[in-house]
This record gives sequence, structure tokens and C-alpha cells, in this order.
Amino acid sequence: MAFLHASEIHRRDARTATSWVPAIAYTRAVEIGEHLLSLAIRTGGSATWRGLLAEETSDASPIIGILDSDFYNGATGIGVFLLALARKTGRTDFHEVGQHAFVPLQRRLATRRTFDREERIFGGAEGLTSCLYPLVLGAALGDAPSLRDSADQLAAQLTQALIETDQTFDLAAGAAGTILGLLALHSAGHPIGLEKAHACGLHLLAHAPPPNARTTQDSLTGLARGASGFALALNRLGRASGHAAFAEAALAWVAYEDALFDKAHGNWPDRRFVSDAQPVADFTACSWCHGATGIGFARIGMAQQSGLDVTRAIRRTITEPLADSDSLCCGNFGRISFLLEAGIRLDRPELIAQARARAAQLLAADADTFPNLFGDRAQNLGFFQGVSGVGYELLRLLDPQDAPCALLWDVEVGMRAASRRGAE
Repeated sequence: MAFLHASEIHRRDARTATSWVPAIAYTRAVEIGEHLLSLAIRTGGSATWRGLLAEETSDASPIIGILDSDFYNGATGIGVFLLALARKTGRTDFHEVGQHAFVPLQRRLATRRTFDREERIFGGAEGLTSCLYPLVLGAALGDAPSLRDSADQLAAQLTQALIETDQTFDLAAGAAGTILGLLALHSAGHPIGLEKAHACGLHLLAHAPPPNARTTQDSLTGLARGASGFALALNRLGRASGHAAFAEAALAWVAYEDALFDKAHGNWPDRRFVSDAQPVADFTACSWCHGATGIGFARIGMAQQSGLDVTRAIRRTITEPLADSDSLCCGNFGRISFLLEAGIRLDRPELIAQARARAAQLLAADADTFPNLFGDRAQNLGFFQGVSGVGYELLRLLDPQDAPCALLWDVEVGMRAASRRGAE
């Protein structure tokens, strides 16, 4: 398949609905894993891949090169999927390459104690600190404590002076996302995680406070770049640290976002497109990154399972037609993941059934056209936009107990509620 731009990918809403067959999902996940093994560049006990470095939506050619280590599109996200697949299948080849995917990062952390000025450092999805979470999750999935030690090394490099250089702030590429990775490390028994997360939280309170009557009301909505990402990170930090200021800021971010809810659209406005020429947003999204799905994710991640926002997000996600992309970030499997996680946390088996039914509809495609993504499967390999994230979500649909919700930076393996089986 040639590289596809957004305008060339057509909706597949008319696909014939079909039943959820676990064996089909398992087979597709294994096929994705074997595809990644076939493309791995393995040297000296490490593994990496050539793939799509940047999603191009213009007429420019896609940028192909050696993947970095970041969670969003890099080798650590691929490693997480392969280790989860090894856990499910018992195959040592998946386990070996999954662990080797972390080796370039581990070697870098062991030999370099400072960051280069031009490096992208902060973020939960992008930047070097985005590797914190896959290191911690990979350690749990692959029984590899050395990965947690590497996460500890990475956290130790986050000095106060370095934290103060962050000017992006948000979940995807700023201190808010870094907090989520650090709290994952803290939950794995490494105190430095909470120490550094607290410093990042103070940085947010000082430089990216929630909007109020005295500030400009132009902050974005949504999880990746907006209010929900700040709310989720600060809420979790408040619970972990016991400091009320973080919890209060989280509530303020939620209140700001709630005030913007558009009842006519049943969604929150996408303020990325607000300008002087267009001061009122007239576009809404429904993905993990922007819109109702991500906002719903944030609320259940804040333990607000019964809130009005969750109900609104579920309603909008269910009624949203199939997206052009099957990705976790912007597409169908991000929505599926939300319905699955909401079903588990709210003890609503019908949502789990709905998630699996949607996945079955996508799995009905021919093997050579699944998953539907920007670029072909030999290019788009990453976790949030590519095949490894889709493969990971298939494993979650089979058994969430063995594959924590990575879109909420969860790390508990083998400790999920029995309600996940309600729709099997």
C-alpha cells in the first residue's frame, strides 16, 4: 500500500457488522507482532526499526528514518506491545525483541547524565520523559526490573533547573505528561518518582495555572494538549502526595472545561481552531487526543466514574461513526479503548460488549488492509499512530488483566476487576 494522506482514506462506516471472535483478534495481534519482528534491525543485543517519523497530511512525502525511543512513535512503545504479546503467547522471540527495543535507551541513560539542549525532553507521549512509563510498564509485563532501574536513572536527570525550562506544560509534550510517567515509577516503589512529580506539579501551578476570571479564557480542551490532561495529572499527583493545591487545580481545570460543553453538539469545542477571525470554535473532535473520548478517559482516570462528563463522553463516543484511521491517538481503537475501560471501571458489561463489537467490525477487513493507518504497515509502526498500539489494544480486548490501560498510564498487571469478563 502506498502512503496515504488523510484525503485519500475513505470512511468504512458501511462495513458489515460481525460478531466478536477472540481467536481472530489473537491471530491479528500475533500477525502484527511477527510483522514487527520481521522489520526489526537487530545489532549487539538491541533492536530498532525504520519507520514513519512524522505524520504528513500535506502533499509532502512521508519522513522515514530510524525511530527514536519516545512512547508516541518510538521503540519503547513497540517494546511494550511485544512484551505484552510475549506474556499472552509465551513466545520467547517476542519477549527477546521486546526487551531489546529498550536497550538503545538504556545504554544512553547509563552513559549520559545530562540532556542535549536541542533534545525534546518533556512529555507523557513525546520527548525523552515519555519513556518513563513504557520503562515501568515494560518491567511489569516482561518481568524485567532493569527497565525500572533505567526509569529511575531518567528521573534522576530531571533537575529543578531543567524542569523550569519546560514551556509546553501539557500532557503530550510537557510537564503534565511527565508527571504521569513519574507517578508510574512511584507506584512501582521508586520514591524519586513522587519527588520529581511534585517538582513538576509546582512548575505547572506557577506557570500554567487553570484559567479563571483574571486570566485569558483561551486554553485548549481535551486530553493530549488541553484541560483534561492537566486535570488528570494534577488529580493523580494530589492523591499521591496528599497536597490539596494539586487536587484543587485539577478541579479548576475540570470546571473550566465543563463550562465550555456544547449541548447542541453533545461535545466539547475544539479550541485549536479559534482565532481572531473565528473567536468561537465550530468544530468538535471525538478522539483520545481531542474531544469527548479523551475527556471521558481523563474523568474515569480521576475516579469520577459516575459524573455527568463520563455519561456525555460515553454517549458521544458510541454515536460517533467510524474514523478514517484505526489508531489509538486519533482513530477507532482509541474510542474502543475508552469504551472498554469505561465498561470495566463502571462495571457496565454492555460497554465492553460494544467495544468488542466495534473491534470485530474493524477486524472484518482483509488481513492486508488491517489496520487502516496513515502510511503502510511497513512504515507506521508506533504506539499512538501505528500498528503496535492497535496490537496492544487487541490484547486488552482479549484480557485487560494482562494489558493495563496505556492511554491512562496505568501499570497494574493482573489486578483488574472480574467485570471485564462480563461480555465475553
